[in-house]
Amino acid sequence: MEKIQNFNIDGRYSLKLILNEQTPIVETNISPIYYKMSLIKSSGGGYHTSMANNPVYLSINNQTIVDKRIAYDFSTSTPCEIVVAEGTINVVHDDDGSKKIVYAASFTDNDNGRGSASISDSMDLTFIARASEVSASDAYIESTTTIIINRKSDKFTHTLRYECNNLSETIISRTSNQTYGWIIPSKFYQQIPTSKSINVKIYCDTYLNDTLIGTKETTFKAMINEELCKPTILLSKCEDINNKTIALTGSSNKLIAYFSNVKFSVDVFANANASISKCKLSCSDGKSVDITNYTVNNAMTVFNNVEGNIFTATVTDSRGITTTFSKQLSMEPYIKVTANPEVVRVTATGTKAKINLFGNYYVGPTSEKGSWNTLSVMFRYKKTSDPTWSSYTTLPVVQGLGTNYNCYHLENYEINADFDYKTQYDFEFIATDALMSANSKFILKVGQPNHWWNKDKFTHNTDVYLKSGNILLDYEVIDTW
Repeated sequence: MEKIQNFNIDGRYSLKLILNEQTPIVETNISPIYYKMSLIKSSGGGYHTSMANNPVYLSINNQTIVDKRIAYDFSTSTPCEIVVAEGTINVVHDDDGSKKIVYAASFTDNDNGRGSASISDSMDLTFIARASEVSASDAYIESTTTIIINRKSDKFTHTLRYECNNLSETIISRTSNQTYGWIIPSKFYQQIPTSKSINVKIYCDTYLNDTLIGTKETTFKAMINEELCKPTILLSKCEDINNKTIALTGSSNKLIAYFSNVKFSVDVFANANASISKCKLSCSDGKSVDITNYTVNNAMTVFNNVEGNIFTATVTDSRGITTTFSKQLSMEPYIKVTANPEVVRVTATGTKAKINLFGNYYVGPTSEKGSWNTLSVMFRYKKTSDPTWSSYTTLPVVQGLGTNYNCYHLENYEINADFDYKTQYDFEFIATDALMSANSKFILKVGQPNHWWNKDKFTHNTDVYLKSGNILLDYEVIDTW
């Protein structure tokens, strides 16, 4: 752009302004503007010089370039040009890529009275095509990601596309909306059978009418919703398979601690294109087994002699997502039967002996069939030196002791037999309930008299009191007979 304005009557003197737009810089939305402001004498003759009293002014895009007073010299007789200002300024376009600048230039000849000249106008700069920016929020697969288009002009339309591994597709074409909700398709699961997320590229093509201005891209994360995609566990069977305990409780869904054998079976399924990588079955008593072989997605084991009543399946899929399932059965807290006997002689040198006995015996909660446990306690004996045992004798034990009802006892039960005090005897006790027997042994040692003597010594096994009431601590043999 070049503009000239005369400032004297005969037309030999003028103000000249050149404005040229350089190549726009798309990345920064800037156009460099070259400017040159000159005083021109078009032919010879006339006045030649002036003092520095002539105001000159130039502004471009509301930016003052020159505002001062100058002197000039037109002393030559030929046409000439005096450059007042020359340079380049950067003009930032509007956000949509368009820009119109205004400019103004003026000069007044105060020294020689040739008059003044002014130039003012506007100029449209080259439109800078700017592609719209795009962003997208992270989201779960099969849920909605929000795509935001930061467009530079409401004249723009946009086509959205995605790319993910070997998947690519147009989401929407030539939309004028600035936000778009896109439901991530379920086929994305196929891309990540061993991962919990994947990066997805969104491309935004910007159009002005039918002209593609440019393309911007962004990346968001498509994720697995662990709660929705975790493995599925379905209970197949969890029950007692010990016929003996089932007969006692009346139900395969009721357990007896230490004796029930539980079959625990579950069906396991991976979801969302994953696969099962680990499966563990466990009992709350600490027993567990890792399942490596499946029969039509079924995992099964048997826990023998369980002490816990909660059975748990823990399944992990190929993405590392774990889920658990637990089944609780009722359990009677069985107490193992025991026998803790004591056999004592009634007198040290007598032939009679008596039994004191204490043991555990489960009475506990009753089943649907009533109290199922029973108790029988027997004993037998023999001389230690003799291999032949007596026949068993059943003892009349008493259930409970004080507030403890899961026990039995027997006190000072005199045995209907004689035991030579000079002989040692072996005793065996057997306590039997509905589930088990407990054996315990006891030795009845040789009886020892309180004291005895002969011509050589005096022996006592208890304290000996003198007539004075004092205890005999020691003695010395002073005579024999």
